[in-house]
Amino acid sequence: MLRLLTTRLPLAFDGTPPAAVLAYDPPSDTDADPYAHLADTVRPCLEAGDVVLAVLDERTAEPMHARLLAVRSALETTRLVIHTTSLPPLGAAMLVRALAELDATGALSPTVLASGVARLERTVVSAAWLKSVAKLQHPAPPLKLHARSYLPKAGFAAVIDDQPRVVRHRGAGHALPLPDLTPAEDWRVVVGTGLGDLGMVEHTLASKAGGAEIVRVPSRRSSATWWGTERVVEIACMPRSLASLTHVVLGDRPVAGCAWCSDDVATAVCPLCRAAQPVASPTSGAAS
Repeated sequence: MLRLLTTRLPLAFDGTPPAAVLAYDPPSDTDADPYAHLADTVRPCLEAGDVVLAVLDERTAEPMHARLLAVRSALETTRLVIHTTSLPPLGAAMLVRALAELDATGALSPTVLASGVARLERTVVSAAWLKSVAKLQHPAPPLKLHARSYLPKAGFAAVIDDQPRVVRHRGAGHALPLPDLTPAEDWRVVVGTGLGDLGMVEHTLASKAGGAEIVRVPSRRSSATWWGTERVVEIACMPRSLASLTHVVLGDRPVAGCAWCSDDVATAVCPLCRAAQPVASPTSGAAS
């Protein structure tokens, strides 16, 4: 089984997340040892033979990244894998959901899923309606939009896909500039609620995502921190076909046992032991 460790992310599930998702929060007790607490969280999974994949926001990965490396070393395991993502919180949560659903099918081994997480990440489209872009870092807004943040009735749309952009949003009757989600029934759209004015994205959901599976989940403080404003409505979109996502995970590289640790992977570098994999011969298909 693939166990997914997340920290301070919303959960993109319309209900109780599966046991495969470990929503981890560091201990609040200042006297508690965070390394021991983290080790106690992952050790039972590793001892059961599972692979633990930690998905961290690259902006706030430290000190969690350092703790995970220390725990990985102390437990003498290669089956604790760390992936840092540049996705916003809800987009990262969508990635975690997709990994959990793919693992549940049993079509791919946990090690193959861990090796394909970067490919899967590229299928996520993130967007947000923002009351202000004064503290927004990515995508970086132009200077004139910074100035508009201080005007009454200001509103902005940010989209992170192949062409990240920030534009002025003219009101609830106008859709955010999402790419075309076609066919809509092949997409899942998750919307974070509880921070900004949800009405500002309803037109988007009707015109751009009509027919898609729409899931509304409570926002977390991490979304306000990431987008730089308390008044934000975050959206994450991802294809929902598990067959299509399986193809994305595999990419163009065949599944093969790692030359060093023997676990099945589908990448040029094993995510578990970090060993480079031999390149197949273009004529015979044999590793060279």
